[in-house]
Amino acid sequence: MRMLACRTVAFVVLAGTALVLTSGSETEDSASFQIQYHQALVELAELEYQTAMESNRKAAGAIAGWNLDRLKKNVMLSKKLLENAMRDAGDDMSTLHIVHAKELAKMAASDYRTALESKRLNPSAISAYRLEKTRLTAEIARLRVEMWKEPTSVSSLVDHMHWEIDRLSRDVLDLQQRLERLE
Repeated sequence: MRMLACRTVAFVVLAGTALVLTSGSETEDSASFQIQYHQALVELAELEYQTAMESNRKAAGAIAGWNLDRLKKNVMLSKKLLENAMRDAGDDMSTLHIVHAKELAKMAASDYRTALESKRLNPSAISAYRLEKTRLTAEIARLRVEMWKEPTSVSSLVDHMHWEIDRLSRDVLDLQQRLERLE
């Protein structure tokens, strides 16, 4: 289960980074590549979701409900990104980045609302650190949407890659801390 959660986080982070790395290309060949890339992301997301569902069929509760929800949302996000890639094929891919950022912001806001509700129902269910981290993650996701909407905020592809690398580094450190607590 931990491996599936780690793979899911890594997939989302790498997908976001790959979007950045493939942006800005406006030729027909790169548009075709974008579509193929997003088709593969859809297939991977569906495979991960189906695998998790199968695990739960074999052993009820093997995969937590929140994780199944996350995997299902990932399938929907991947399909939405594919639709946008197909619609914008050959055009400015910034709309694709905005859609991606909006979906991640929705998921982060939902995670924060869930954390608040968990804390309200059972104060010891979630630590103050985890609640604040969830709030800040949602705020960063919201701000990322605003940055993508304002082209002057994204000064260069290199700057954006640094943002993604910083986010990936934080996620990796968080996973390491979680695994250490479980060991």
